[in-house]
Amino acid sequence: MLDFLFVTIGLLTLSNVEGERLSVRDLVDAHLSGNAIHSIDVDITMSLTLSKVTNRPFTGDGPPDRVHHLAWILTPGSERIQCIDDSKPDPQTGYPTNVNDFLRKPGGAKLLRNYDWNDPQTLTPVHQGTVYAEALPATTELPVKFMDTGCILLRRFEFLAGQQRRTLRELIAKDGSNAEVVSQPSSGLIALKVKQETKGDRPSQNYHLLYFDPAKDYAIRKLETHIVDDASLGTGPISFVRETTVEDYHDAVDGVFVPKTVIQTTGSRGALNSKARFDIKLNSVNQPVAKSRAEFDFPEYALVRTANPEKRRFDVQLWGKNGPLFVMKDRAQLRDYWGKDDPLIARSVWPGRLILIGVIALGVTLVLLWLYRRLGNRRDGVRTPSGS
Repeated sequence: MLDFLFVTIGLLTLSNVEGERLSVRDLVDAHLSGNAIHSIDVDITMSLTLSKVTNRPFTGDGPPDRVHHLAWILTPGSERIQCIDDSKPDPQTGYPTNVNDFLRKPGGAKLLRNYDWNDPQTLTPVHQGTVYAEALPATTELPVKFMDTGCILLRRFEFLAGQQRRTLRELIAKDGSNAEVVSQPSSGLIALKVKQETKGDRPSQNYHLLYFDPAKDYAIRKLETHIVDDASLGTGPISFVRETTVEDYHDAVDGVFVPKTVIQTTGSRGALNSKARFDIKLNSVNQPVAKSRAEFDFPEYALVRTANPEKRRFDVQLWGKNGPLFVMKDRAQLRDYWGKDDPLIARSVWPGRLILIGVIALGVTLVLLWLYRRLGNRRDGVRTPSGS
């Protein structure tokens, strides 16, 4: 959430419960200034209580709870997000499959997956384990590959799973054309409607409804995401609604209200499809963070994908201690650079080789057995002439 220029938006205003006149910009500014976060560390436990398949509550133990650890660090020049879930390691190698690290700066962004800085796996030019690394151009959005639980904290927003996730400022168009304060519910919450921006001639009818609570320094109390039948055409009745509601907050820390319990439901055409509960353990918020934790560089010998707009493809760079060493042409180049056999590769290749040798040996045995039986049948078929 880098602090991008927020152009004055909207002329629509609405009186809140205190008689003030709030424009879209006023509302957003009140929310962000009252609940400003520059660092947060939480554990989020998700419990699914209603099946997406049967639309019925789970019986017995149901599916296991999922736990996500989220650390978010924001500085004037960078933003770093780390997300670790409880997925099991790769069964063959034991390497992690659940670590996501994302760094965004004005000059570009970095995505690093499955590299645990506390217990790093060994990388060589010819052995990458489960690590995935990508250098991205300057962006205002999180990449789809990044698993972000910030949506549960109502700090990022997406319309459909897998789409780009944006902060509130990034969600609203610079000219404010897609946002308006629409109502003042009797609950005292203030509602903001934000339409989905689309590219092309056919606008989408998808939209968010965000409900702000003036009693909590304009923290977002509830989010409704409405998806229509055909977003590409922008027509048809609303068919999908996802509601994310904060039931309880942690005690305010320096004026910041962090959700403690969140309920999320999805439904279509009036029917409830799924229901999940998120319990959020707050480890820290707005604590001083060392500069070394605010940023990271790719580990040595990581193979980093980088976009090549001129050739309309990705290049792969071998990373050194202080940056990229060269663009990889083929695997042989890496082996030549490394200049030796890699014991990690040998350990990972030999099991496969042993299986291949076993299959070949079995095939040879079967062929020899078939030849033996065929020759035996031929000998049995030759009859000895009887004596006269």
